[in-house]
Amino acid sequence: MIARAAAFILAILSLLPASAFGQVRAGGVIDGVVSDSNLVRLSGAAVAIVGTTTEVTTDERGHFRISGIPSGRVLLMIRRIGYVSLPSILEVVAGDTLRSSFTLERVVPALDTVVVAARTPDNPLSEFEKRRRQGVGQFMTREQIEKLHFAETASYLLTFKSTEVIANKLLNKRDRPLRNCPYQFFLDGVLVNTPDVIADLPRPGELAGIEVYSGPSTIPIQYNTIGDGAGPGANSNGGASCGVVLLWTRRGP
Repeated sequence: MIARAAAFILAILSLLPASAFGQVRAGGVIDGVVSDSNLVRLSGAAVAIVGTTTEVTTDERGHFRISGIPSGRVLLMIRRIGYVSLPSILEVVAGDTLRSSFTLERVVPALDTVVVAARTPDNPLSEFEKRRRQGVGQFMTREQIEKLHFAETASYLLTFKSTEVIANKLLNKRDRPLRNCPYQFFLDGVLVNTPDVIADLPRPGELAGIEVYSGPSTIPIQYNTIGDGAGPGANSNGGASCGVVLLWTRRGP
């Protein structure tokens, strides 16, 4: 009787799809080591994926590991007191482990003010301000963000023309037949996977500016070369034809 029941169960299980056994493809993994320029392992360094809530800290051997990362390019930011913050763009593949080493440079007090002025990095918002003066696209400055005082970044995005949120994705509603047409996002100039506008975007307090381009003809050329998103039914992953959102984060207090 027991053998007959076991045979029946095995027959039923053989008819189930593989997904029924939990065989879901795992996300990618970043396995890294952080050290200084003298190859001394650094503990207590904060490692974060920009645009998400994911953040870990290196252990006493300078090691960290982040798992469950969706496929695509991610912007990794590594910070430690006394060292220059290090941004790194990595390509993550689902089911694979990416092993990398990262070297932080110590912050050296500048004694020569002239040299310091010469080495000051370009303002990342300079291109934002230049395009805003030209008047092509839709813009929101830090002052406007503070004035509206919304709790969620998604609320700011909904104030722009041709935007709507469905299932936590920002879609372009300029052409009704293409309802499933998600905007393509860039964070500080880096392409990010089509995000959940509630969970994955920076908080309003982190934003310095927002640009929205709802038509391909208005998108700046450097942000108009990835993805096509053309044609009904081909827009589920977005693309330049669905429009582009540029988010700029604040630098300093």
